[in-house]
Amino acid sequence: MVKTVVASLPAELVALLPYRSLPRRNQPQFLAAMAGRTTQQIIDRAARRWTAHGYADALHSIDGKGIGSAVGVAVALVQAGECPYARCEDGTDIDTGAGCRMCEERRAERREA
Repeated sequence: MVKTVVASLPAELVALLPYRSLPRRNQPQFLAAMAGRTTQQIIDRAARRWTAHGYADALHSIDGKGIGSAVGVAVALVQAGECPYARCEDGTDIDTGAGCRMCEERRAERREA
């Protein structure tokens, strides 16, 4: 599964990985991120985050921002979000496609504070 996900990452990122692969010491992080998700769901998560989190822009930035740690970016692309609801996928309930209620409640609480 890890090899499949790494192979699906953007080619520009994979080219920056050591030996074009994920180091063994980071594979447990990948496996933990995949808990409760199919391989395709993790691939979709990484593809969505590549652009939504600005990694594609950082890679091609004119001001030289770039990507400091390709392994760090690869892990960030697949790791679970910060929402404690297991079925939340970046603010959306993966089963229903509706907005995650816990994320909405957390946002409302932050606005009130």
